[in-house]
Amino acid sequence: MISRALDYALRSCLYMASRSEKEFHSVKEIADALNVSQSYLGKILQKLVHKNYLKSITGPTGGFALAQPTDKITIHDLMLAIDGMKSFEMCVLGVSVCDELNPCPVHDTWKQCKDKMLKAFETTSIEQASRSPWPGTDWTRS
Repeated sequence: MISRALDYALRSCLYMASRSEKEFHSVKEIADALNVSQSYLGKILQKLVHKNYLKSITGPTGGFALAQPTDKITIHDLMLAIDGMKSFEMCVLGVSVCDELNPCPVHDTWKQCKDKMLKAFETTSIEQASRSPWPGTDWTRS
């Protein structure tokens, strides 16, 4: 349901939010903290720069930083910036033609789940998400 790119985008924003004492973070620092590919993460973070959720500067002390307050960026914002609505438009069973006129066996159930999930994504900010503990990581500890 959540793409790897959205997962990395969300985790990166949560990481930066947890490190408010330092404004800019290098791709290497974030990738190392999240244990993800540095080159792939760099491309994802650039997408967020183009959508004005992050800002970046080049150079040895450069990197990426949140461009908006954490209470103004929602999971839904990140989802639209990274993936658009494509994951929410696909049939959960992978049926090529699944809509209101030609529903798959779980179409109505999936639609209800998607609607609830979208509402949660629209109303959950990075600030709210960052308040919850992240099991198995030490970067959430200040």
